[in-house]
Amino acid sequence: MYSVQHAARLTGIAPDTLRMWERRYHVVDPQRSDAGYRMYDDAALGRLSAMSALVAAGWSPRLAAEQVKSGTATVGNAVPAPHGPLDLLVSLAADLDPVRLETELGRAFASAPFETLVEDWLMPALTRLGEAWAAGRGSVAGEHFVSAGVQRYVARVFDEAEPQPGAPRVLVGLSRASRHELGVLSFAALLRRSGVEVVYIGADVPSDSWVVAAAAASVGHVVLGVPTAEDVPAVRDTVAALTAAAPDLRIHVGGSHQDRIGPPAHRLGHGLVAAARGLAADAGIDPGQLS
Repeated sequence: MYSVQHAARLTGIAPDTLRMWERRYHVVDPQRSDAGYRMYDDAALGRLSAMSALVAAGWSPRLAAEQVKSGTATVGNAVPAPHGPLDLLVSLAADLDPVRLETELGRAFASAPFETLVEDWLMPALTRLGEAWAAGRGSVAGEHFVSAGVQRYVARVFDEAEPQPGAPRVLVGLSRASRHELGVLSFAALLRRSGVEVVYIGADVPSDSWVVAAAAASVGHVVLGVPTAEDVPAVRDTVAALTAAAPDLRIHVGGSHQDRIGPPAHRLGHGLVAAARGLAADAGIDPGQLS
């Protein structure tokens, strides 16, 4: 039996990651010592090592854990990620090859339901792309080239979804000067796939235009994305303007920096599928078709 520190040394996995994988994914169930400390046996170390190999190969932690718990993954037989490696978008940005871009994105978007794709590949892969650009390992042109291609595919998902008859309307978009659109557009597609009638107004929308749009579209809910820290002041202004014009309007915020937006805005949380489920239910629609 091994302590968490000893298990971490043997597997190369950080102790905090071991604990998180146990709590969140239940990939192991360590015994406890008399003093209450976690103790791992050889079988547990094997499962953790297999999960680590799958994550290194590009799997999301959730899918890697499911593979390990099913008994089909062991060290040495880790298979490629089901939707393409997480560094695929970085590679496409470096190539600037439109034929390869369409081929790879077409294969990825056809490989799984959109709900699975968003959580397990698309958002993590976009994060990798942004990190590569920030670290100077890619060009602005390459990042825009890939982002535009992904946006076309997500827009197709949005267009192909059909709201339920008589579904409530939800206004979705970004505030002024906010242009990181892929997260909020993906959320809009998930929400529309749940049966909600989404009025998507896109990026860089000033506060007064949000007020006009909310009134013109006769919506009961609005969703503002807060993808970057720079977006926070404009979102706060928009929330204030909407609240002053329509006090009964339900205002929701999502994105990486939503926690910096206070009441009366409601935070959607940081999982797109769960957020879409929650808002669909809040709007009065059964979101059971989201999987």
